[in-house]
Amino acid sequence: MPPGNDGGPVWSTPAIDTDTGRLYVGTGNAYHAPAADTTDAIVSLDASTGAILDHFQAVAGDTFTGQNPVGPDADFGASPNLIQGPDGASLVGEGAKDGVYYAIDRASMKAVWKTALGPGSAAGGFVGSTAYDGARIYGSNALTSQVGALGRDGAVQWTGTDGGSPAFSPVATAHGLLYSLSPSGTLTIREVKTGTVLRRVSVGAPTFGGISTTGGAVYVAIGVGPPPPPAPQQDGTGSIVAFGDTSRSGAGGSGGHTGGGGGKATMRVKLRPRRVLVGHRVRFRFRVTTASGAPVRGARIRFAHQLARTGKAGRASVVVRFAHPGKRRVRVGAAGYRTRKTAVRVRR
Repeated sequence: MPPGNDGGPVWSTPAIDTDTGRLYVGTGNAYHAPAADTTDAIVSLDASTGAILDHFQAVAGDTFTGQNPVGPDADFGASPNLIQGPDGASLVGEGAKDGVYYAIDRASMKAVWKTALGPGSAAGGFVGSTAYDGARIYGSNALTSQVGALGRDGAVQWTGTDGGSPAFSPVATAHGLLYSLSPSGTLTIREVKTGTVLRRVSVGAPTFGGISTTGGAVYVAIGVGPPPPPAPQQDGTGSIVAFGDTSRSGAGGSGGHTGGGGGKATMRVKLRPRRVLVGHRVRFRFRVTTASGAPVRGARIRFAHQLARTGKAGRASVVVRFAHPGKRRVRVGAAGYRTRKTAVRVRR
């Protein structure tokens, strides 16, 4: 905050663009007037020095405290997502308590699009952090418990309802599934492309907690914390509940990336053509995606003594001429993903 201002709280974990060395974080409202222009904002900082480089303010003039609830109390409380627009542009996105998800150009810090997922309020809007799998952004509305998916262009692709309020829990995605928690203590599992509910599971207690995924397991944090004052501030009890196969979790597990935690995720590899003739110069085209269809950038393709890497769209190509018939193996690898193997057949 500039001298003479207060507020602008940082609620959640920042995101760091390792290519540019910039750190992005959301801020909350001012506590007293005047409200600085870095309140209710997404702020870009130099990750090595902490210097503020630029910012985008979503709501101006927002002052709010319990003793002076002027509002509109439109904090950015969720963690930001580093996303790519449909044209490959580098964006940073974050949901605010006004119910709107904002997508901002990382370099210019100008708004590219914004989309509302339900109403805003002092309770939220977006409060729990959102998830991004390369194809869609997923989040929930704390006031209505509405869960939804936004495309990289900001279009609402589907919505559903978990039930119960306030729904403060973050969502998580892995293996083509979306996991969300209702405050009553229900874990809901949806298909990411359509939002179809596959299963609802009781976690045994109310929760505002988060969800982690690794290997074949899902871990859920149970508890709501002490009530706000002036209620008695006794400590509550909490726990972690595990679902699925926990044998690959921890130090002895497979490690890696699943879109929400560790565990080796699955890649899909499309290759054209699959059959070629001896002596012909052929361009082989690769498309590497996650299980949910999102592009995998930087996947390593080893084929015919050549090495290629996929770009932003998950695509790569190599040109090869084979002198002899037979089967030629292709190996595709990426950090956090299970290695995929396929083959090309060469005939006379």
